[in-house]
Amino acid sequence: MAWPLCVSLSRPHSRRPRRRVRRLLRRAQQLVDAPHAAVWYGARRILAFTLMIRDGIPADGIEPYLHARA
Repeated sequence: MAWPLCVSLSRPHSRRPRRRVRRLLRRAQQLVDAPHAAVWYGARRILAFTLMIRDGIPADGIEPYLHARA
């Protein structure tokens, strides 16, 4: 079975695409093997995007923001 391959356009093209794919697959397997790590990874990404969209959140407002969404 062939897997679809998505290529990031935000990075320069790799001179070693096989190596990059191996790293991608290893990272994906790590997330499958440790679901709690996958959740934390996702939570950090979501928080980072929220900070970018809102142009930051005051330091004393982060904890209430997170508790409101828990």
